[in-house]
Amino acid sequence: MAAAAITITELRQQAVNFSQPWASSNIAAMVNSEYGIDSAEKLLASDLKYGTIFGSSTYQAFERSENPPYNEMWVNMQTWNDAHINSTEEGLTRASRERYAFFMESYGNEWWLRRYCSLEAVDTGLPGVQYGFAFPRGSQFIDGVNAGIQSLRESGKLDALHRKWFIILNDGECNSGITLSGSRLLLVSLLVSITLYIRLA
Repeated sequence: MAAAAITITELRQQAVNFSQPWASSNIAAMVNSEYGIDSAEKLLASDLKYGTIFGSSTYQAFERSENPPYNEMWVNMQTWNDAHINSTEEGLTRASRERYAFFMESYGNEWWLRRYCSLEAVDTGLPGVQYGFAFPRGSQFIDGVNAGIQSLRESGKLDALHRKWFIILNDGECNSGITLSGSRLLLVSLLVSITLYIRLA
């Protein structure tokens, strides 16, 4: 089983089986708060450049979109040599220092906003992604993991884990020195909870 923030895509489903989603995410634009950008339309009308991680799920969402303003943004991104970057940290650093907006999946962005204190997350309205655990085809473990995820969702523990590691943990002063990602802590807690569910079921 692959345990990470793995987005469920049609291409990946051709190679592996995914569990049912344990989280979903919209796509947000991370942009310096001083620019007053509060929508995708305002970002399109501004003089800011924008982009995302090359080949990522967000990249593919823009590539597939046929609706304005996302298709117009995609055309712009293709004309700029420096629109796309290689990592989340690179995109957020650039957004905090340049006239640049970084598109990323919004799940857990509370953690990133605590590190990059000048940025804010702007909901773009672009349909997002779902996250799941990846298994080899025919894996005997997927049914048990699905049952564990469903139990955690119905009991409210999935929401509680997100609040614990992304919201409550980051409720305080800006701290650019944070080094341990809330997503890693969330995944560890999630896997422990699912394992306990399977063993006790």
